[in-house]
Amino acid sequence: PTSFGWTFTGGVEASRVEFFERRINMGRVKLDWFYTTATVKTILEHPSTGRNQLFRNTVTSDQFVQIMTNPRVHTDRGYRR
Repeated sequence: PTSFGWTFTGGVEASRVEFFERRINMGRVKLDWFYTTATVKTILEHPSTGRNQLFRNTVTSDQFVQIMTNPRVHTDRGYRR
């Protein structure tokens, strides 16, 4: 993620997750990368629905690049919490 402009903010080795942040035109986006399950969680302010958490599981390498480039990209997979 850092090669796409994300800043590493920490991680939890026991949970196999790394945390990142990045500013985009609509504000700060947080990203959690669960590297053993290829799951990406993004947290951002959605223009119409407010704070939004989106989990995308088992992402392909192409989808990973899309998400890193544009965290709002629609991948047709995932779920909200």
